[in-house]
Amino acid sequence: MPRPTALALLALLACKDDAPTDDSSAPTDDTTVEVDDTDDSTVDDTAPQDDTEAPVDEDGDGFSAAEDCDDQDATVYPGAAEVCGDGAVNDCDSDALTAAAGCRSVDDVDLSAGGVRLTGEANGDSAGWAVAGAGDLNGDGYADVAVGAPSESGTQRTAGSVYVVYGPVSAGSLAAADLQLVGEAQDDYAGYAVAAAGDVNHDGLADLVAGAIWNDEAGRDAGAVYLWSGPTGTGETNIVTGTARLLGAAAGDQAGFSVSAAGDVDGDGNDDLLVGANYSDGGAQDGGAAYVARGPLSGDSSLADAALVILGDEATGWLGYSVSGGHDVDGDGTPDALVGMPYSYVSDARAGAVMVFSGATTGTVSAPDADARLLGELRADYAGWSVASPGDVDGDGYGDALVGAPREDSAGNSAGAAYVVLGPLAGDMALSAAVAKLTGVAEDDRAGQTVAAAGDVDRDGRADVLVGAPLEGSGDRGSAYLLYGPVSGTASLADADVVLTGAASADQAGYALSGAGDVNGDGAGDLLIGGYKHAGDDTNSGAAWVVWMSTY
Repeated sequence: MPRPTALALLALLACKDDAPTDDSSAPTDDTTVEVDDTDDSTVDDTAPQDDTEAPVDEDGDGFSAAEDCDDQDATVYPGAAEVCGDGAVNDCDSDALTAAAGCRSVDDVDLSAGGVRLTGEANGDSAGWAVAGAGDLNGDGYADVAVGAPSESGTQRTAGSVYVVYGPVSAGSLAAADLQLVGEAQDDYAGYAVAAAGDVNHDGLADLVAGAIWNDEAGRDAGAVYLWSGPTGTGETNIVTGTARLLGAAAGDQAGFSVSAAGDVDGDGNDDLLVGANYSDGGAQDGGAAYVARGPLSGDSSLADAALVILGDEATGWLGYSVSGGHDVDGDGTPDALVGMPYSYVSDARAGAVMVFSGATTGTVSAPDADARLLGELRADYAGWSVASPGDVDGDGYGDALVGAPREDSAGNSAGAAYVVLGPLAGDMALSAAVAKLTGVAEDDRAGQTVAAAGDVDRDGRADVLVGAPLEGSGDRGSAYLLYGPVSGTASLADADVVLTGAASADQAGYALSGAGDVNGDGAGDLLIGGYKHAGDDTNSGAAWVVWMSTY
């Protein structure tokens, strides 16, 4: 075979360069393509090419990821209006506290025009002697309220009643309450104390606890405490038909003088109860006692058999005059019990004290066994007349304490004061060293006669506090004061964030206080204020006001 010439080889190589790399699957295309070569423009391959992408705005709020501090949330961008309660800093500029402050209610409230008024049924009922934000008792998604009227006599003289009004509430007589729990017997004074109980039977619904200090079932004036587990139903019924009855340990104890949720102290999933009996003689004459009864509870039992029995060691010390629990104030991971002892002599004669016991404690102990003691400043201050476990006021992760001393005199004789003490609590702690001291406005106001947890009204992640001064103002009109956490320094309650004043002379508004939760479903926490001497339709029929804080 003759070899190809050099010219033929060059021709073959030229054809190979023009062929596709793989033509095994290329379709045959005989179409003639005409090329327009009239454009004599040239391309500079050395010039940089502009391949910048358009700014990305993932949440569609008009600001790109480079401009926006959160490009996944359309409500967050530079200059945005603050959306209350969403947990975000919407304007990208302030901090969480500043953002929350812009959402705070700051207008004072005159209860003669503000709030939803619930009035006692009849003359002398003393409705509003005790009040409680009860949680959602009927499972409809709204928080409910409970009002104690210990002198109510509809069935028997001063048998007392607890009224439950399901949220959202409407103004009117407590005769129209959704549920009325009537005292067992004459002179029981049912409703002397009421409180949210948490979920004692672990069914997902809130429970309610109430005291009847002069109930005689376990002895004359031994007292009784009643647990009602949700759903609580409607109508009028005897209070003894509830879930459980806890009877005073001995005659004269007046068990149920104070009641509170204790939280789940043993970690079994059932919340527990905290009960005060300040006339107990178990440790000393009228030394008082407090009890932690562990859930679940049902039927009758004696407080003498409670998991924790705390006995006062000072005669007439009145341990158990006030109680509060549900939060971990000593940092051990267990909810703790705060127990007021207003006539204590530990720091000075009746300077008062609050005893703090770890929820993990069991058995019978005495006041000196407390894990911490909060000690009144001066003689006859009566510190511990009221006490509350409001939660974490300063945002450091520890529960804190709120202590009332209604006879404290720094702003005038018995102007009163309340103290915020930051956790963790341990050992002896003088109230003079409290992070905040809130003094009454004028002589005889009795500020601190009541104190309460307000919940997180401004939704900034820090607990807020309530202080009552039932004798403040002309003719003992009374006032309640709301302070947003964090709270620090010494200040007059006249400078509180919100001042709520009684509707009329002699109301004694602020005699009872409670955070109410979200009663009307608007997303904001509400307040509940009691004034047991309010003259609605009858003298001293009493009243309670539910205040929608989102409207002020």
